[in-house]
Amino acid sequence: MGFFGIDVFFVISGFVISLTVFPEQRNLQGAATFLRRRLARVYLGYWPFGLLALYALPLHNPADLLQVSTFLSLALTNADLTLLALPVAWSLAYELYFYALFGLLYCCSNAVIKRALLAIFALLLVRVLWLQVDTDSRLYFGISAAAIVTLALQLEANGLFKAPGWLVSLGDSSYALYLSHLFIITAFYQWGWRDNLAAQSPWLVELGFLALLLYIVFLAHFWYQHLERPLYLKAIGKSADKVKEIIPAKE
Repeated sequence: MGFFGIDVFFVISGFVISLTVFPEQRNLQGAATFLRRRLARVYLGYWPFGLLALYALPLHNPADLLQVSTFLSLALTNADLTLLALPVAWSLAYELYFYALFGLLYCCSNAVIKRALLAIFALLLVRVLWLQVDTDSRLYFGISAAAIVTLALQLEANGLFKAPGWLVSLGDSSYALYLSHLFIITAFYQWGWRDNLAAQSPWLVELGFLALLLYIVFLAHFWYQHLERPLYLKAIGKSADKVKEIIPAKE
């Protein structure tokens, strides 16, 4: 069921992109700026891990290298896991589809976009309520993810829940966490640490896996703060100080 998190990610991504698109002026310059920043965010954050995967793949499983495509692994234009050096990158191909679609929305007014969204929502209702759908269908996962995100937004809007600072920080680092965790887990298994830990007492096993989780989160946050974020800000021509002026620090 871990794949359900991908559906939640897509819903959150679409919501956040919408917040940035709707207030913007509709013109080609706005579309170009949006696409340039989004592509810089995806590729600059991904390429270090993609290159590491291409380097580590022969060490991990040389046979997989025969079917992996270097171009597709770096271009993110295909969602076939078997062709990608870093399998979790399959979702980024769909994220690029998101960006292309939202880039086209710069040619439409908010009124047109809202009517299109209502039509899509109506079609989804028809699909779920009146047409037979397999209970394992991804459609159910997507609607469930949308419901969870909507609930979270309503809780925040009504003052019933406010994310603590550490959780917001974890969200900032989520891209690095998503791309890096597979390397650490693979090393944890291949270097024998998992087997050694499994042979310990039950409480030590639980403590060890918790430590692994915290270690992955720490590395992802460190990577985001000191490498990923500065590189992205430099690519779009902004400094961290200017960003702080635009987005006030939370108390």
